[in-house]
Amino acid sequence: MDANYENRFRSQALGRLERLDRGLAKLYTLTKRGENEKALHFMDNELKDLYMGLEDIIKANRDTMGSQIGTI
Repeated sequence: MDANYENRFRSQALGRLERLDRGLAKLYTLTKRGENEKALHFMDNELKDLYMGLEDIIKANRDTMGSQIGTI
C-alpha cells in the first residue's frame, strides 16, 4: 500500500474525528444549559452530518485499506 495514501486517509479521518469531537462538545454544552430543543435539533442535523462525514471517509477507504481499518 502507498504510504502517501495511508497518510492522507489518516489525516482525513483525524480531521473528521476532531470535527465530531467539537460537535459532541457543543451538544454537551447545549444539554448542560438545558437547551434541549436546540440540542435535539443539533443532533438530528449537524451532529448527524459530522458522523456521516467520518463514516464516508472510512467506507471510501475500506476496500483500499483492507483489514487495516474496522467497520462502523
